[in-house]
Amino acid sequence: MVGRGNRWPIFRLFMTAPKPLLTYREFVNYEVSLPVAQAICSKAGFPQPTSIRRLKRGEVNAIFLLELPGGELAVLKIWIRCSDDEQMRREERVVRFVQRECAVPTPDWIYVSSGDSNLTYPHALIEFASGVDGDRLWSEIGFKDKEKILTQCASQMHDLHSIPVGPDTAAIFGDPMSGSEWRESEENIFQRAIAILRKQGWLGKDTLDRCTDLWTDHADSLGTAEVDAIVHHDFQLQNFRVDPATLNLTAVLDFGNAAFAPGFTDSRDLNLSVFLDTPELAECFWRTYGILSAEQERVLKLHSLARVLNILAAYQGPTPGGWDRTTVLKLLE
Repeated sequence: MVGRGNRWPIFRLFMTAPKPLLTYREFVNYEVSLPVAQAICSKAGFPQPTSIRRLKRGEVNAIFLLELPGGELAVLKIWIRCSDDEQMRREERVVRFVQRECAVPTPDWIYVSSGDSNLTYPHALIEFASGVDGDRLWSEIGFKDKEKILTQCASQMHDLHSIPVGPDTAAIFGDPMSGSEWRESEENIFQRAIAILRKQGWLGKDTLDRCTDLWTDHADSLGTAEVDAIVHHDFQLQNFRVDPATLNLTAVLDFGNAAFAPGFTDSRDLNLSVFLDTPELAECFWRTYGILSAEQERVLKLHSLARVLNILAAYQGPTPGGWDRTTVLKLLE
């Protein structure tokens, strides 16, 4: 990959912040022309692309695939729904830290800009990770192949969570929360989502009452969880790149939500998208990562419940990825 391992200068221009594209329609219709992409690459001292194509992924960032001379590829990532560059720069720091501290593979960031005359939004040129997105491959492979991928995911998650917590991590993530503080944060997410969904009405009063009962019965478990690890916080199939020939994991993408949390809770999105439907795959995953205690299983269930309710409230209905009322009901079993 052109530019692998290089550290290009970071340009920061002080200028009026662009207007964020807040509506989903504006976001999905946003495009960048090839001349603009070429100007960005030229400023970065990078080969000029011969084509540009928007990738249909991401909820906050617009992702574009650039084809370079010789057929090599790069990614242009643009922060247009949070047009201040703080999130971009934090994610860059997280990625560089992860690359330095553990073996979890994540693409290099080649060039970063807070915005300039070529493109007013914060943007970055990022190494293209080979392979295909895990969610695209998932429906095409059998159980044993899924086990192989999830075993690698568990190993990568364990490596990430094994990074020592100290001054270096605090400089990026702040100080870890106590168990009681983490419980309060989870409670706030849950209660806010329940209130919004009750107003929306579509999920049903009975379902929401059952969610509240489950939460009330087991909420004390949340305070017992130790906030002991750096978590990816978006650890799901669409953020894994997989070699379709070998089924080896080639990259973990999108560290923009990384934070301190109880390490095992990083599995929440896999829990919602994979494990609820196929418990046997959960067994494979936890054999590699480390078997959960009964208390940890209760914490993971509540954490997953808060997550899915929050996302359903934001979408005001089922998500494009398939989370819906059935997902919630499976957590209530």
